[in-house]
Amino acid sequence: MRKGYGANQPVYLDRTVKGEPLTRTLIKTEELNHVIKGLSNDCNSFDFLQFATLFDFVERHGTQSNIKYTYIPANLQRTISPCSPPKYPFLIIPLSSGSSAGQAMACSASLMGRLAQFRFEPASGWQSAATFFLLVTGALVTTCKLLSFLRALFSIFILPGQKLTKFGPKGSWAVVTGASEGIGREFSLQLARAGYNILLISRSSSKLTAVANEIKTKTPTAQTKIHAMDFSANNDLDYEKLKALIQDLDVSILVNNVGRSHSIPTPFVLTPLDEMEDIITINCLGTLRITQLVAPAMMQRKRGLILIMASFAGMLPTPLLATYSGSKAFLQYWSTALGSELEPYGVQVQLVQSHLVTSAMSKIRRTSVTIPNPRDMVRATLSKIGRGSGLSAYAYTSAPYWSHGLMAFALTQVLGKMGKFVLGYNKAMHESIRKRALRKAEREKGRKST
Repeated sequence: MRKGYGANQPVYLDRTVKGEPLTRTLIKTEELNHVIKGLSNDCNSFDFLQFATLFDFVERHGTQSNIKYTYIPANLQRTISPCSPPKYPFLIIPLSSGSSAGQAMACSASLMGRLAQFRFEPASGWQSAATFFLLVTGALVTTCKLLSFLRALFSIFILPGQKLTKFGPKGSWAVVTGASEGIGREFSLQLARAGYNILLISRSSSKLTAVANEIKTKTPTAQTKIHAMDFSANNDLDYEKLKALIQDLDVSILVNNVGRSHSIPTPFVLTPLDEMEDIITINCLGTLRITQLVAPAMMQRKRGLILIMASFAGMLPTPLLATYSGSKAFLQYWSTALGSELEPYGVQVQLVQSHLVTSAMSKIRRTSVTIPNPRDMVRATLSKIGRGSGLSAYAYTSAPYWSHGLMAFALTQVLGKMGKFVLGYNKAMHESIRKRALRKAEREKGRKST
């Protein structure tokens, strides 16, 4: 107690333990008044011996008398401080005129030690307000997460996508890059079946011709054109020829499917320079240049659809595929910005996120619940145009295949796509793939040497 405090000043008994916040003890008047009267006729004349008598009485009769004690937050600036009596009926124990600060401190410590033996209950006030705030906040967060999940389920399993004819009539043209095999080939076949003519673009002229012949066999009414070019060369002449080829075509759909990944999962410091350059040139620059050729005419017609095939590797940082992962992450941000720019002109941009698909790039041949074949992947994409599926929170982005949509929701809304847990799992998976690929390469090398 500070020097200068007068006799019979009301005090709170405060306590701090090893740096923990102070607590202030108040004893309820209603429940201890009969105890006080039994000890003294004048509450103001209490001395420290009578405190001890009070302790003994409480210790002996506390349970029978149903005596309770209440903690409230203390003023952190003082250990024992004079206060005005609170508006609630609490007894504030006074000190006698002869009490010293040391005696007051000893009394406080003794009282707190005795009170610690009994049952405590939190006081009303800020604690109840804090509890209410936490309950309301928790309810709001839980409700938002639940609504997001329901929205994802509706988008994945129930709500249909937009009709392709919104972006151009049947008989108009669809431009498909990387069209010689895999997903690009399936886009070409299914768009032709939907009534569109197809301009196929890829590196191999012979493979493009084979796909064009397949389209004519399966959909005789569809027209086809082919344009062979190597996107890794970034040759201006190739783009000039393509510009001349599409100049007179009513292009309503562009499928940016061309892409390249690493030959096998490889640490960045071991990645060959030419492989890094090809990945960036094909995945990023090739997609930009093709889109810049096609988009202006779409804007003039006030209609069009631009699909950009992406990868979970661009949504989740992927160790051992660092350059490929970065190139796909670039497409995520670029396509979202492009979608906002072109939407006022009636041109819709949609980035298509996918996990693994059986293809030459992934080197996976067996399908599973989470690994569709190109036919099913393309069918899901064309049936969910304009739907975010599991990525409804991402503008101009979709994960149309049902299991990929659920995975995308879990990664972005529950686990966290940038967290160490997901990153570690991703790294371990690709380290395992690398080990298997290296063992396979060694076996093939051994067979060739023999």
